[in-house]
Amino acid sequence: MSNPTMPAVSLLLAATCVAAAVLAPRPAGAMRVVAQATAICQGALPAFETSIRKRPLAVQNEGEATAFVTCSFNNPGTNTGGSRISGATVYLQNMGSARTVSCTAVNSGAGASTGDALYATKSVQVPGDPEGSTALEFIPDDFAGGAFLLPGDSLSLSCSLAPGVGITSTVLVNNNN
Repeated sequence: MSNPTMPAVSLLLAATCVAAAVLAPRPAGAMRVVAQATAICQGALPAFETSIRKRPLAVQNEGEATAFVTCSFNNPGTNTGGSRISGATVYLQNMGSARTVSCTAVNSGAGASTGDALYATKSVQVPGDPEGSTALEFIPDDFAGGAFLLPGDSLSLSCSLAPGVGITSTVLVNNNN
């Protein structure tokens, strides 16, 4: 006798596999370099440091005015020393009412062959939710040229944090194939 739930389970399993393949957040073989914000982010100027609190789980704006934070991602490169950056994400948390956060990503390189720095600015609405986080992702299509991989070997962000907003963590995607 057949089990009537087997076709439903098979269909659910097939749909999950297709969704995972289509919605894959990074290229096959990519390495995710995860960092807590306290390791790679700091106030952009000494004046902002007075309102920025580096707590164990976030770099938080606890002041009453907007503060700018700069984050410089750690890119391990490849075995040959080349750059293979294919994306980056910053995770934001808001302890107050809903706020818009704007970040500018800068892709540049240490070598002369990487060309001029590339810039991309994006914004995201961050709801007031002390328990959750909102992702702001940068991919090569966000930059001029829209290549699969970014040409520079370094990526940094400058984010405008409204009062109550903090950066909890970051992820750099390095396609190390």
